[in-house]
Amino acid sequence: MHKHDSHNISIKHIPIGGNYSFLNIERYQLKYPKCKFKKMQNIPFLYTNHFITITVKTYTEGLLSTGIFTNKEVAYLTGINRNLVKEINKDRLIKKYTIDGKGEELIKLEVQATYLGIDEFKLYSEICYTYY
Repeated sequence: MHKHDSHNISIKHIPIGGNYSFLNIERYQLKYPKCKFKKMQNIPFLYTNHFITITVKTYTEGLLSTGIFTNKEVAYLTGINRNLVKEINKDRLIKKYTIDGKGEELIKLEVQATYLGIDEFKLYSEICYTYY
């Protein structure tokens, strides 16, 4: 294999001191001389198909698993896209609540619920201001 070309990429890393941090990496394109096949250099700490580190993915899963933050808040804290946070959360829930971790068969609860409670909400409300 020979180095054929290089590209600079920017990868998001965990926020430090309230500021977003990035890793700037020069990624090489490798070329096989006999068959002329080209392949990009593998980066072991890069999350699959996204420009974030595995550490950011783990940090995001940790924030989501607390149950305190919404997807939007986690996206703001980590600096990654809301759709990616949603995808990470969906994968986390599938691994947690399915038998094989692939989303095919749900884990059965040991005790089923006896009662179902419904909370009512109002679609339209009238706002009244009282001035004294």
